[in-house]
Amino acid sequence: MKNLPLNLKYSDSSRNKTGRQILLVEPNYRNKYPPLGLMKLSAYHKQLGDTVIFFKGQYSDYLFNEKLESCLYKIKLQHFELKKLSQLENLVRDYLKYRHQTTLQEVLELVPSGYFHTVKHILLYYATRYSPERKWDRIYVTTLFTFYWKQTIVAIEFAKKIVKSIDGLYIGGVAASLIHEEFAEETGLVVGKNIIVGLLDKQGILDDNDIIIDEITPDYSILETVDYHYPLDTGYLTYMTKGCTRKCQFCAVPKLEPVYKQKISIKKQIKKIAEQHGEHKDLILMDNNVLGSPRFPEIIKEILDMGFTKDAQFVEPNRFLILTNYFLNNDNSYNEYKYLEKLFYFLEDFGYQRIKNDKIREQYYQLLSERELDALATFSKEALLDSKDKINEFIEKYRNKARKLRYVDFNQGLDCRYIDEKKMKLLSKIPIRPMRISFDYLSVKKQFEKAVRLANKYDIRELSNYMLYNYKDKPEELWKRLKICSDLNKELEASIYSFPMKYLPAWGADSRNRSFVGRHWCPKYLRAIQIILNVTKGVVAVTPSFVEKAFGKNVDEYFKILRMPEPYIRYRYHFEETGDTKKWEEQWQNLTSTDLEKAKSRIYEEQFTVSDSDSKALVEFMKHYQFNYKPSN
Repeated sequence: MKNLPLNLKYSDSSRNKTGRQILLVEPNYRNKYPPLGLMKLSAYHKQLGDTVIFFKGQYSDYLFNEKLESCLYKIKLQHFELKKLSQLENLVRDYLKYRHQTTLQEVLELVPSGYFHTVKHILLYYATRYSPERKWDRIYVTTLFTFYWKQTIVAIEFAKKIVKSIDGLYIGGVAASLIHEEFAEETGLVVGKNIIVGLLDKQGILDDNDIIIDEITPDYSILETVDYHYPLDTGYLTYMTKGCTRKCQFCAVPKLEPVYKQKISIKKQIKKIAEQHGEHKDLILMDNNVLGSPRFPEIIKEILDMGFTKDAQFVEPNRFLILTNYFLNNDNSYNEYKYLEKLFYFLEDFGYQRIKNDKIREQYYQLLSERELDALATFSKEALLDSKDKINEFIEKYRNKARKLRYVDFNQGLDCRYIDEKKMKLLSKIPIRPMRISFDYLSVKKQFEKAVRLANKYDIRELSNYMLYNYKDKPEELWKRLKICSDLNKELEASIYSFPMKYLPAWGADSRNRSFVGRHWCPKYLRAIQIILNVTKGVVAVTPSFVEKAFGKNVDEYFKILRMPEPYIRYRYHFEETGDTKKWEEQWQNLTSTDLEKAKSRIYEEQFTVSDSDSKALVEFMKHYQFNYKPSN
C-alpha cells in the first residue's frame, strides 16, 4: 500500500454507506483474460447501489492493509490536528509490521500529549490482538481452470474469514461448475446455495429482481483497482454465440454452456462500454464455435456495422479523462485511493514519455508541483479536480493520437471442419488477425489444409493454430502436425504460428493439478515439449528451419530430442558446441540392450537415479541427466 495521506485514504465514507459491502475475489493465479464474470457482478451491484471492491493479490497484503486501515481510521477519529500525517502513517505501518518499540515511541512523539495514552492503546491493540473484520455482506470468488485447485481453495478459505455470514459467500465460474461436488466436500459450502453451477443467465438467481447478470455490460473500471496486468485488457472481450455444436470428450464447454445460442447481439453493449470506459482497440470474441452457427452471416454483418472493417483505424482515448471519470464516480474510499494512485503514476510518466520539448515538459511538471501533485503523499482529490482542465490541455495536446489498425480475434479458434468458401469469403471482409484455426487431431488434416488454402486465397495470411496434445494422440502426431504447418508455410509463403496446448482433464480425479500424462505419453516427453515451448513462450513459428531445429527433421530426430537431458534441450547450441550432446548420443547408442531398457524406463519417468548393480556404462550415461546447468550470463 502506497504512502497516501491519512485524511485522503481513510475517509469513513465507505463505512457509512447504506448499500451492501461487496468483495470480488479472483484467486492469485496468472491469467490472460480479465474476469468477465466479476466485471458483470460489479456492474450489477453498483446498479443496486452497493459498494464494490475487487481484490487480486497476496491475501497477507489484504489482511495487513485491512489492519492498517482500521488502525489509522481509529486514530483519525480522535480528531487531533497534525501537520505530519503522512509521516505518522509511515511510522504506524512500520510499527504494525515489525513491532519495534523505538518505532512506537516515534509515533507517540508526533501525537499531541492529550491523545498520547489513547493512541498508544490503539496501536498496542492492533499490533497484538486485532483479528480481521467480518465486514463483507457478500464475497464472490471466481474460479478458472480446475488445475488451479490449490490457489482457489486458498482464496475460498480467505473469504470465509472476512465475510459476515457464510450465506453471503458465493463461488462460481469454470471450475466451480465442473467440479462443484469436490469444492463442496473440501470447503463445506453448499452446491446451489454457495456454489453456483453454470451461468447467471436467468432472473432472480442472486436477488429478487429481473436483472439477468450474464447480459449486463461488464464494469471495466475495476481492472484499474488492482496491480495485476491482464495481457488482453485492451480489447472488447465478449461473445456473439454461446456453447458449441459439438460434444468433444475432452472439452468442458458442453458442461459449462449446454445450450448453443446461435447469435448474441453485442452492438449496444460495445457502444455502452465505449461510452463508459473509452474506446477499445480490438474485438476479442471468446466464442467456442462461432462457425457452427447458421446465423454466421448475421454475425459478420454486425461486426462490420460496429465499425470493424478491413480499413478500420483506432486512436487511443484520453486515459487521463477516463481515470478521472472513474475517480469521480467511485463509490468508496478504497477505490478512490486506487484511482488516484493510477492517476498519479500516469501523470508522473506522461511528461517524460510524451512531451519531447524540454521547456514545455518543465512547464508541465511545474504545474504538478505547484498543485502538490508531484508526490504520492500529497496527491489529493481537491488539487486534482482544481487542476483538471489545465492538466488536460497538456494531455490532449501531447497524448498518443497515432492511428492504429483494428483487429477482430476469434480467440478460442475456428473449427476447420466448418470452413468452406462461403464462410471464408465472409471472414475475409473483417480485419481478422490472426485467424486461429484448430488442428487438434491429425485426422482432420484434409479439412485443416483446405481451410489454410482458402484463407490464403482470400488474402488472410497471418494464421495460427491450436494443437491439442497429451490426450489420445501419440507423441509423433504432434510432430506430424507441425510438419504439415511448416510445409504449408513454405508453399504459401504465409505467416503461420502454432500453439501446442497440453491436454489436462477439466474434471475428475486428475483435474486438480497439471500432472496428467496421456496414455501414449510419458513425463519426460511432456517435460521436453514444455522446455521447447518455454523458450519460445508457447509459440512455434513453423518455418521449416525452426521446426527442424526445435523438433527435429524427422520423427526419429524428434524422439531423440525428447529423450535428451533437459539442459541439452534448453541450451541446444551451447552443448552442441561443447560436444556434450554428441557424447550423450554416442553413449546412448553403445548401451547394451539390458542397460538401454533400464535407461529408457528411468528417463521416460524422469527418475534419474542409479544403483550399485548398474553397469559402469549406465552410471556414466545417467550423469548427463543428473546435473543442473546455469549459463554464466
